[in-house]
Amino acid sequence: MNIEQLRSTIASTNSRMFVVRFTKQDGSERTMYAKTGVKRHLSNNPNKRKVSNTNQNIVRVYDCESKSYKSFKLETVSEFKCGKVILK
Repeated sequence: MNIEQLRSTIASTNSRMFVVRFTKQDGSERTMYAKTGVKRHLSNNPNKRKVSNTNQNIVRVYDCESKSYKSFKLETVSEFKCGKVILK
């Protein structure tokens, strides 16, 4: 799977839900139902630390099952599905 193709495909989901399967840092497999661009659950507290993503190979998404923000590394992704688009 090409990392650049995966990055552009995730960016083009336009806040639609997608399924991503990847290997976690501890070596276990994880399947996540996620979205990008979710702003509903962001904190309104101005004192909270803002997370800035300096590593372009880490994608921050909203996990629809746990209702929290998660991230994963693009190089650990084994499968991506969004509608009829499937990348392996």
